[in-house]
Amino acid sequence: MTPATARFYEAVVNGQLTHSGDSRLARHVGNAVLREDARGARLAKERKDSARRIDAAVAAVMAHDRAAALAGAVRDSIYI
Repeated sequence: MTPATARFYEAVVNGQLTHSGDSRLARHVGNAVLREDARGARLAKERKDSARRIDAAVAAVMAHDRAAALAGAVRDSIYI
């Protein structure tokens, strides 16, 4: 998750990523905090027992990472 988080952050900072203004996503991103440890930075809740959700923020990071990976992937044709 830490490499995906770093790529997501870079895309946001460089203006390469926007969103539609969905209030749930904005709220979940606002609820998330960035935690850094020996493995790198990742999204987390402010406290483990917090009722404030971050699911949409984590899903956005994962979706961006997969989309970026697939965009650069060279795939064999499925047609013979």
